[in-house]
Parts: sequence; C-alpha cells; structure tokens
Amino acid sequence: MARLLALLSVLLCGGCPAADGGAGAPDALDSSATPDGDISESLDAEVGEDAPEEPPADAQEVIGGDAEAPIDALTPPPDALRPTADAEEDPVEWGLDQCPATGEGIQQGFAVGDQLAPLTFSACDGSSYALDSTCGASATWLFMAHAWCGDCQEVAAFSDEIGAYFEGHDVAIVHVLVHSPLEALPVEADCADWQTLWGFEKTALVFDPWFASVLLADTGQTAQSVFLNADRVIVDKLHTADEAEIIGAIQQILSH
Repeated sequence: MARLLALLSVLLCGGCPAADGGAGAPDALDSSATPDGDISESLDAEVGEDAPEEPPADAQEVIGGDAEAPIDALTPPPDALRPTADAEEDPVEWGLDQCPATGEGIQQGFAVGDQLAPLTFSACDGSSYALDSTCGASATWLFMAHAWCGDCQEVAAFSDEIGAYFEGHDVAIVHVLVHSPLEALPVEADCADWQTLWGFEKTALVFDPWFASVLLADTGQTAQSVFLNADRVIVDKLHTADEAEIIGAIQQILSH
C-alpha cells in the first residue's frame, strides 16, 4: 500500500517542490517502480487480489435498469373524492347501544329520508346479525349482492378497496347476500362460498334467508347500495357498479 501511495504522489505531483526546497524525490520510491513513468503495470500489481470481482450477470441487469419496477394494482380514486376529515386515532365503538334516537320529524322506515328501521339477517355461521350493529359509525354502506349478478361481482371485487380507502374514517361496510348463484334464497354454505371467493377483510358479509332486504328495494334492479349517515338516516340509494360513485356517496355523508 505504501508503494501505491508513493506512485500516486509521483503521478499527481511529479514536479512539486520537495519539503527541503529541492525537486521532487523519485528515488523515494522502491527501485522496482516503473522507470518510464508508466505506472499502469505497477498499479495493477499493487492492487492485485484486492480488486473487486465483477458483479454477476443478473446483478448487472438490475444495475443496468433492465428490471421492471412493480406497478400498484389499485389506481387511487380522484383527489376530489378523498376523505377530508382527520382520521380517528382510536376506533369508534359500534353496537346496538350506540343507536341514536329518532330525530324530530323523522320516521323509521326503509325509504330515503327515513331512519333505518331494524333489520336482522344471518351471519355466515348462522348466527343472527342486526344491521343496527353498525350504529355509531359516521357512515354506513349497505350493498345487496346477488351471487349470479355480474355487477354485484364487480362491486364485491373492489369492496375491500373502498374499506381501505376510508380506513380510519369510521365507515361501516356491510354486504347482504340476497340470492345464491342459482337465484335461490341463500343458505350458510352460499355465504361461506361468497366469503371464500372474495376474501373480504374490511367488509362484513351476511345473508338474507328471508328476503327481508326487499324492503330496501325501490325497483327490481340488482346491485343496490344504501347509504346511511351517523343518525342512521337513509341519505341515498344507488344502483351502480361504479367505484367512484360509491366513494362519492360515502364522501358526501362524511363531509356533512
């Protein structure tokens, strides 16, 4: 290493004054240094085994930029639809004991403008599930799913994305399976199959063995969404498989 430093000193400062005021002192080098001033061979010899090995071919491909960068599967919705409220630091408790009193001039029922009347369905394990279990949420999105319906399948595919989009904004999402793939009233096995098919994590799934959900239907169309505010008032109903429309309806509730 001392020889290497000395060689670099001669290369960079061969004519510099010596410390005693004289010319540079090439004789300070070892006698084995190249006399012609060509130090390439000496440098190669000095570095020798310390030279780094050439990276493997696959590493060179990555370094060269040939590898493709991963692309997110979900394109975020427009900024105009993003939640404006600050996210809750602690989750808000939901439950039957959180249900608000019926406001003055408002009746319980199933039409837009009514406070949602009690409705009970079945969870996939056969236990009873009351929609009032989501009382306390700032907004609730109910979706009526027919397993044979193409639009319903589209909505099921992005339901958890909407749940992730509104994470921390106290939004309850409940899907009610209304029909089996054979257009019959669903049973526990149909509910379990629907859950397995879509892998819901941010969506509560129940099924309607009594067709009670027809009370919420204004038309015979499928893919119906019902939106509730914090007072459990039905603010809107939509027949749509458009993700942006559904997000917009929830955002509208949160902004008031």
